[in-house]
Amino acid sequence: MWSGLYEKARTVDVGVTLDMVSTWMRAQPNKQTRNYKNYNSYAAPFPKYEFQIDWMDVTSLLRDVGSEIRNKLRYGLICMDIFSKKRHIVPIENKDGDAVYKAVMKCFKVLGQPLSIYSDDEGALNSKKLQTVFKQEGITHVITKTHANQAERMIRTIKKMIGDRLRHYKTKI
Repeated sequence: MWSGLYEKARTVDVGVTLDMVSTWMRAQPNKQTRNYKNYNSYAAPFPKYEFQIDWMDVTSLLRDVGSEIRNKLRYGLICMDIFSKKRHIVPIENKDGDAVYKAVMKCFKVLGQPLSIYSDDEGALNSKKLQTVFKQEGITHVITKTHANQAERMIRTIKKMIGDRLRHYKTKI
């Protein structure tokens, strides 16, 4: 269990035994209480296994940096391959069924077609047109009650990068 520490201790003092190292480790006040390997995590086994899809709304970002909202493209549909972290964002004007269908198809054209889609319970992703495509292509649509955590993290990162650039260049969009 502590063989790595034991080997390092042996390089300093040849007389150290494995029993001495384990006794010393048990006496330490701060220990790792559980093994974090495979604890509450998910990793896709290969690329294009699962895409996470979520919305990015930029109105709050523009308001925070003091920029005027002159463009109608206020949303972005983000598709992210959770294995490779490749992502594609399609700007869209609204979240109706046709706009979402076109945006998802653009994502598939750029990133490829996944085996499953993971998203929160978004009405536009449940449109008949999109669900028919998922069924025909054999794509499993997993709907979570919480949120698509990796896509949400990517959205925060992208918004921060855009906000920093807008503040630096004092750009009006």
